[in-house]
Amino acid sequence: GCDSLLNGMYTVGGVNADFSNIADALLALERCGIDGPVEFRIVSGNHGQLVLKNISGASPTNTITFTSITGNASDVRITGSPALSLSGVSHARFRYLTFGNGTGTYGVNMTGKCDDIEIYHCEIRLSSTSTATNTYAFYKPQGVPCDDFRFIGNIVNGGYYGFYFYGQSTNNGGYNTNVRVDSNQFINAYYYPTYFYYTDLESFSHNTITPRPSSTTTWYSYFYYTNHYHTVGNKWNTMNNTTINNFYNYLYYAQMYNARDDRGLYANNEVINRTNTGGYGLYVYGGS
Repeated sequence: GCDSLLNGMYTVGGVNADFSNIADALLALERCGIDGPVEFRIVSGNHGQLVLKNISGASPTNTITFTSITGNASDVRITGSPALSLSGVSHARFRYLTFGNGTGTYGVNMTGKCDDIEIYHCEIRLSSTSTATNTYAFYKPQGVPCDDFRFIGNIVNGGYYGFYFYGQSTNNGGYNTNVRVDSNQFINAYYYPTYFYYTDLESFSHNTITPRPSSTTTWYSYFYYTNHYHTVGNKWNTMNNTTINNFYNYLYYAQMYNARDDRGLYANNEVINRTNTGGYGLYVYGGS
């Protein structure tokens, strides 16, 4: 039973905690709901899966935050595959946490209508040696588009796909909107460090993208039917691997479908390509 709605700060794990583990905290969220901002501060150590669904009472002011008690992502490791699962969630923040332990198919899996989501200074870990085509460090599959998604200052490590973010279609209302992916490191992906499809990128800026040192295949940074409003100050660098066959920084129908009236800005990016046979530092196909 619930004696009240959740509101305020709660400790998860450790001695004299409000909730002994993540599962208990999630059960209280699901059964009781919230009537104010809620923050769960997770103690250092390994913890089970974080599976979050739509929570009663959540709003732009009544947000739900999960964070490490130390403010250090490496201190709190959320395990499982996926380690973080979001299904139809809105107004949630995840800060200073590590998701995944280098195994499994997914690090983070986001499905359904997820709006106002922020992932900030976290690390997502999948295998940095597997070549399985169905492994995703971050995975938003094709389906209902999301609005107001912020992915800031994170490390995305491993997977066949590092960061996979898919909308629905070129029709109006089929694009993910207000998406900011800034100041992240995308490392050790086998084939696609980033894969965007049907997305309005309000900002993709100041990210660093480097390949897996042992990869020998073609390596794609892929933007497909994606509008680039601000793509500034990124660094694509293959200098840590001279055995990749080709590298493609691929813009396909950039700024063409569902774009606003203002132009997109693609500026001050650095592309260093030292692959085995070549490819394209910037490959632009179509556009408006």
